[in-house]
Amino acid sequence: MNRKLLSLVFASVLALTACKKDQDAQTEAAVETAASSDLFQYVPADSPYLLGNLDSLPEAVMDGYMDKAGPLLDQLQVQFDTLLKQAQQDSDTDDALVIAWLEELSGKLNRQGLESMGLKLGAKQVIYGIGPFPVWRMEIGDADAIRATVDRVTGKAGIELTTHELDGTEYWLSSGDEDGRAVVAILDDHLVAALLPTTMVQEALPSLLGQQPPAQALDAVDALAKLNRDNGYTPYGSGYVDIGRIVDLFLDGNSPNAQAFRKATDFDATLDAQCVAEIRSITDQFERMEFGVRRMDTQGMDAHFALDLAQGLADELSALTIADSVFGSDPGGAVSMSLGLRIGAFRDWMMNMASARIANPYSCDKLQNLNDQWARMQSQLNSPMPPFIANFTGLRMKLNSIQMMGAMPGNAEGLFAISTSNPQMLIGMGQMFLPDLAQLDLAPGGEPQPLSLSSVPVPVENAYIAMSDDAIGIALGEGEDANLQAFLANHSESNDALLTFGYDFSFYAEKMADLFDSMPVDEEDQDALNLQKEMLRLYSDWLDRQFTTVSLTGKGVEMSQSVSLK
Repeated sequence: MNRKLLSLVFASVLALTACKKDQDAQTEAAVETAASSDLFQYVPADSPYLLGNLDSLPEAVMDGYMDKAGPLLDQLQVQFDTLLKQAQQDSDTDDALVIAWLEELSGKLNRQGLESMGLKLGAKQVIYGIGPFPVWRMEIGDADAIRATVDRVTGKAGIELTTHELDGTEYWLSSGDEDGRAVVAILDDHLVAALLPTTMVQEALPSLLGQQPPAQALDAVDALAKLNRDNGYTPYGSGYVDIGRIVDLFLDGNSPNAQAFRKATDFDATLDAQCVAEIRSITDQFERMEFGVRRMDTQGMDAHFALDLAQGLADELSALTIADSVFGSDPGGAVSMSLGLRIGAFRDWMMNMASARIANPYSCDKLQNLNDQWARMQSQLNSPMPPFIANFTGLRMKLNSIQMMGAMPGNAEGLFAISTSNPQMLIGMGQMFLPDLAQLDLAPGGEPQPLSLSSVPVPVENAYIAMSDDAIGIALGEGEDANLQAFLANHSESNDALLTFGYDFSFYAEKMADLFDSMPVDEEDQDALNLQKEMLRLYSDWLDRQFTTVSLTGKGVEMSQSVSLK
């Protein structure tokens, strides 16, 4: 290894180590702050999910977002004012509460206005479950201001709230039946809201109102901090869903939580041991969902999502991807997409799955439909697969521009590639549809050659074709042929990447506006359509690009998404 390369590797390791240390320090600082808050003290140990942010966004980031979102909020205010005017003029409307809230929000869709209502922007929040039933706690800026806001809104709406009290703490309880009641309370430093079966409300109130912790509490701060450290998440938002714990509530939980859950979902709990075992054999393949924010600053944000799968299933799926067909990073352009999947191997894997299930069918009555589906799948997969499909390993597309013909796409400029284990076979198949291919002398690594697409129904200009050892590429548009060979060689460095998708927000807004213009719209709906177009334009003034990668890893299904701001 030469010295220059060694230095580069060494510098990269140092940079990654520094980033990791910075992120760990950020997490530890957030843990100290969050641990002193009442917000995270009331999560029961058996909560099947936990979502929250251990820290608020830095003021500079918050101000940056509010500044950039200002024009959008102004336009949203215009829409609110229009809705308010329409509701006030409608003599038949009974949306008194909606009108009251629209009046309250008038002129307040900005940081100063929202904080005047008692809200705290960038507030720490936590969402968890009492059993499966959701509880939301959120920091507030001013408890008295929030109470005054609620009093103004309900007073204008002519609604008289009945205030309940437990040991000196006031709360509101919605009307409802035994299936569900909403509980809301404004505590000293945060707001709490929950949706619970009526039979569970009284028992849950002391914990909901912050008067006592649950009998067995989860160290929610530690749980979120560990999640963040393990996955490289920031303290600005993360969480998980324990799929197995939710399944337990359906299948064999005898607690009041479990019984209420089954009743609320109309789930028939009369399952014998065999049914329980067979259902678990399915659900045990899906272990947990995790998600979090890896970066959030004035330049944009990176988010991550993972569905943890059983180890054997995760390894089998990971073996089906082929990184050579997938973009390693955002290639730019108006729209991009890539896919890397061994179609032949995927078909064989599905066949093996179907054969195994047919040889050992489910005996549970409630799963007989799955037996039928596996049988139909095996029958369909037994059909001969054309060689060019069996040899398919992926595709890539980078579209720089496209002209719309009404609601349909027209002439385009960009680069396209189909990956295959046998490019020559694919060329032979293509000659059946494009006879001009037979006149070309294509060879791997050769110069792109002009391609006539006169038989294609959509007008296409300046088309070129080239070949590599494992792909066939087409360039559309003037000068794009010069980029074709490099495009064919652009592969991902990740062996697990399955799919990528990216787009430019300005392009998206422009094409959506064109689509709106091509739609026949009644005159009375035109104003609403114009408002939507303006919102899209404002989004495109703020948001730059979005790029998403989906991977099949040894962990399961993972998705990473990056959004950049202008």
